[in-house]
Amino acid sequence: MKPDLVTEKIKLLFKQADEISSKSILLATRYIEIARKLAMKKRLKIPAALQRKFCKHCKKVQLHKETTK
Repeated sequence: MKPDLVTEKIKLLFKQADEISSKSILLATRYIEIARKLAMKKRLKIPAALQRKFCKHCKKVQLHKETTK
């Protein structure tokens, strides 16, 4: 895959994670995990706006008032 396609796939996975997070946090976390693995495999940086959507330490989705302190 070309870097542009991988970046689009990563953005799509984050968008899907954002949409599904109200129903299933586990599934949203899985989408983010897949996106991170894609970025690591292709040695791409995840855009800063998307990086803020998950915790650096536990790698879970950050939802306001639900998963953040």
